[in-house]
Amino acid sequence: MELLIAVKVAVKYKHKEHEAHWDHLHPRIREMMDMLAFLIDAHGFDVDVTSAIRPIIIEGESGVHATGRAIDVVPRMRKGGKRVWTEDMKKLAGMMCRLYRTAKKEKPACIYHDAGSGKHFHLQTPWTRTFKDLDGHLPVSNS
Repeated sequence: MELLIAVKVAVKYKHKEHEAHWDHLHPRIREMMDMLAFLIDAHGFDVDVTSAIRPIIIEGESGVHATGRAIDVVPRMRKGGKRVWTEDMKKLAGMMCRLYRTAKKEKPACIYHDAGSGKHFHLQTPWTRTFKDLDGHLPVSNS
C-alpha cells in the first residue's frame, strides 16, 4: 500500500506572468518545482520564482525556458528577503539531480549558480512537451 502525502508550499512570483505560465510549464518541471519548494521551505526559507517561460530564445541559450522546460527559483530569508547562499542549497541541487536524472550528463536537472542575476536554482528537463503550447498548438516534433 502506498501513502501519498501532498504538501503545498507558498511560492512567490517575481512577475505576475510567471504565475500565469504555471499550467503551461512541462509537467516534469511542475513536479520538480513542487519538490524543490518543499525542500527549500523545510530549510526555513521562502521560495521565489524569478523566471519561467521566456517568450523569446536569447542567442546562446538552449531554449529550455522558451519551451516551458525550465524554471528559475530563488530561496530567500523569511525576514528581509535576502537571497540565500549556503552549502545546504548546493546539496539540495545535487539531491534534485539524483532524484530527476536527465539523459544528458552535461545538462543536469538542477543547478544552483549565478548566471549574472544572483544565485538561484535552475531546474530543467530535456523531455519534449506533450501538451499544447501557450497558443493552443501542438508542438512540432524535432525528429
